[in-house]
Amino acid sequence: MPIRQPQTALTAAEQTTPPKKDEARPLFSSLAAAPANTKSKATLNLKSIHKTAAAKEAAEETPLIPEAIHEPVDFAALERAWKEFADTKKNQPAEYTLLQRPLEFEPPIIHIYLGNPVEEPLLAAMQTELLNFLRTRLRNHGLMLNKHFSQRDEVRVIYTNKEKFDHMASKNPVLLELKKRWALDPEF
Repeated sequence: MPIRQPQTALTAAEQTTPPKKDEARPLFSSLAAAPANTKSKATLNLKSIHKTAAAKEAAEETPLIPEAIHEPVDFAALERAWKEFADTKKNQPAEYTLLQRPLEFEPPIIHIYLGNPVEEPLLAAMQTELLNFLRTRLRNHGLMLNKHFSQRDEVRVIYTNKEKFDHMASKNPVLLELKKRWALDPEF
């Protein structure tokens, strides 16, 4: 008895002929039997287009933020508000330590001095929260935060005997003359 192939299989001609650009070849014959001209259930409501355009115009006319408050701020009030914010971060030691850094205030700019570049992303992560707190607490929405890196004098650590000798010779040049006269080798 011959084995019948299922009806979903493609004929030899359909397998070798590539489909045209505009026409897709159905994978299963059951999908090919579905009506091709089914309509979408969603319809366009033209009345709502006019309403959204009017709402956009109304939104453009009204300001999003009321007039910003710009009360004068002194350094003592800024320090109190800064310490109050720092106290909320006591359970996060890295942020709390960062908030203990020295400040300078040139209204409306707050200058904070960071010790190294590692602290910069930490400050950036809490900068919005910090500024919002300070602006509302001090009633001045013009406050800005500016970060600087403090300049440290690089202290070179002396490890080897040659480095120790060179350091001492820079302070007392007579050691170089003694080294030449007696043919000393500081590296030994």
